[in-house]
Amino acid sequence: MRCLAALSLSVLLLAGARLASATCTSSTYFIFPTARVNSDAGPVSYFIYRDPRGASGLAYCRLKGFAALGSARSSPLSSLGFGAAINLATEEQCNQPACQAYLGIECVPRGATACQPDAMGNVGVGNIGADNFGRGCVGNNNIGFNNYGNDNVGVGNHGSRNLGFALIGDDLRSTPLRTTEGTLVLEGSTARFEPVPPQPLCQMSGMPPTPECQVCPKCPPPKPSPPPQVPSPPPQCVPPKPNPPSPKPRPPSPPLTCPPCLCNYPPLPPRPNPPRPPRPPPVPFPPPSPPQTLICDSICLVPNQDQTDCEPRMCSDPCQDCMEEDVFTWYCMDMDPSVLMTFDTQSECNEMIDLGECEDACFKCKFTARWGCRVATAVYYR
Repeated sequence: MRCLAALSLSVLLLAGARLASATCTSSTYFIFPTARVNSDAGPVSYFIYRDPRGASGLAYCRLKGFAALGSARSSPLSSLGFGAAINLATEEQCNQPACQAYLGIECVPRGATACQPDAMGNVGVGNIGADNFGRGCVGNNNIGFNNYGNDNVGVGNHGSRNLGFALIGDDLRSTPLRTTEGTLVLEGSTARFEPVPPQPLCQMSGMPPTPECQVCPKCPPPKPSPPPQVPSPPPQCVPPKPNPPSPKPRPPSPPLTCPPCLCNYPPLPPRPNPPRPPRPPPVPFPPPSPPQTLICDSICLVPNQDQTDCEPRMCSDPCQDCMEEDVFTWYCMDMDPSVLMTFDTQSECNEMIDLGECEDACFKCKFTARWGCRVATAVYYR
């Protein structure tokens, strides 16, 4: 089946001139649009709620500096697995599974019109296939940027039914609720966000949608929550061992006495001191070299403090790595599971370090609040 999928992608690439979407460069597309509210209790991230009138999406585009809302794609929160959504027009929030959250938004600048679908139903720029939304997608029913395959949502996915960033395979997921170029930063308190009224249940794909509900995307069901952990028994109290008795101090030894000298030798003549050689002249130091600006060959590499070498660009979340979208654009994404192990508690993470499965020390992920450690090099190449 993998070979047939690769063959179909090759056919689509060869037919790109015929199936590519119409050029429409006036609009800007945002994938996984989110809002981060900076409050006294700390930052909280939300998906953008999609109401039937589109008022929340229009408010998002205007806060981003655009004039109008174009095409959009959405899905219920249940298909995203977790999180809550806020209505930017009414400052309401919703964490019900049936609430719609935007997967992709087209924002239109002032004086321009929204992009129209081409003959194959593609909306965006450089899409090859059918019913794609975004930029550079090859396949069918993709939402995002540079996805290859079918029914993918996100950026740089290869395969089918993936949701997230840079996933290779089928039915894979990574955290969509992260800080990207589509994130709005708001200041204030999350307490003012009132709950949204109950939402209608979303219909399955292939059924005619109601005006209040979008068709569910073809995404796998969320994974079941793990069973609750059984509390460990309280530790047994072990009395401390008594300290061994200290050894008795030894009696002091008598002082040493020397016998009287029986010889009377004449004193030695004084030894003449040779003259000191003259000091060599000081060696002149070379003039300091002018500072050099080190240029790294990737946007995800930055010069170190001494300008002697390039080092990886650090993300605000220690569980994420810098990813290069193009020569001038970068974003942070979750580390690959083959490089990063995550745990619910710090003690579990420390146990893997003691077993030699991880290296360095444990650190806490910023966006998932889990504990992580990097896989040891010997384990990675095992």
